[in-house]
Amino acid sequence: MELAILILLALLLMTVSFGYLIAGDLAGGRWTEKLGTAVGKHRKTLIFLVLAWGLLSAVAIVLVRVYPSNTLIANMKLIVLLAVLVTVAVTDMREMIIPNRVILAGLVLRAALATAELLTLRKAYLKLLRGELLAVGLVAIVFLLGVLIVKNGIGMGDIKLMLVMGLFQGLYGLISALFFSLTVSFFIAIAMLIAKKKTRKDAIPFAPSVLIGTTISVFLTGM
Repeated sequence: MELAILILLALLLMTVSFGYLIAGDLAGGRWTEKLGTAVGKHRKTLIFLVLAWGLLSAVAIVLVRVYPSNTLIANMKLIVLLAVLVTVAVTDMREMIIPNRVILAGLVLRAALATAELLTLRKAYLKLLRGELLAVGLVAIVFLLGVLIVKNGIGMGDIKLMLVMGLFQGLYGLISALFFSLTVSFFIAIAMLIAKKKTRKDAIPFAPSVLIGTTISVFLTGM
């Protein structure tokens, strides 16, 4: 039952994500008439999201089978976070931006899950909340220092994304996700430089690395 809930949640989130990503092509007139054209235009995005749903389903299986101590809500938090990262990865690759709307949607979903945690865990949730707030504070300090020290090295979108991740994963989950994300980012940058697709002065979208790194972290740690 829990596995079915997580897989259906992933499917719902990927469907909403696709709707958001093609919304610009549905604006004006009857969206039903434009839907077919929009789907054809964004076929690669659709394929990517279908594959992402398969990946999220695999994550759900691992969370349920390998980490039985995880609660349903804890696993739902991770599926929601990865769905947010999938959407952000697409927009970052397309336009080199991390949309505030997606960040806001992530915060709204986190608030809804926090309410469910508070109702079910009660006093035990306060311990989880402290870890999440500590993670947010750590991210804020480290990345703001990074902005001051390394000009144009860290975007505000990246900082907002990490803050959201801290709320979903807590301190230890965030540290693990950041470690793998930075490792993945390093190898992607090296590969692009070797292939001469990017130069040292070119910006490289960070969100795809965060998606891959966080997914690896969730597989290995369950948080």
